[in-house]
Amino acid sequence: MTHLERAGARPLQVKLVDAGAIDESRIGKAAIAAAAARHEESRAELPYDGWRLSSGEPAVPPKCSTSSRATTDGSSRASRASASDARWG
Repeated sequence: MTHLERAGARPLQVKLVDAGAIDESRIGKAAIAAAAARHEESRAELPYDGWRLSSGEPAVPPKCSTSSRATTDGSSRASRASASDARWG
């Protein structure tokens, strides 16, 4: 028994083609219905926070950084970028 089976988990991916052979059970209307049912079941298992992501929030909260923060030599990143842009611009 694999770790996933012991944990009651299921794989996130399914093989559609193996060694060049198409899995015939994944073709046709019945396969689409089975995929839709699997999708519904998976969504029903999501915790509240998983549903909350649908409201337009980013999955990973962005971290803002200021480009004018001082560097170890006392100059600012913004002034370094300006000098670099002037050189290449």
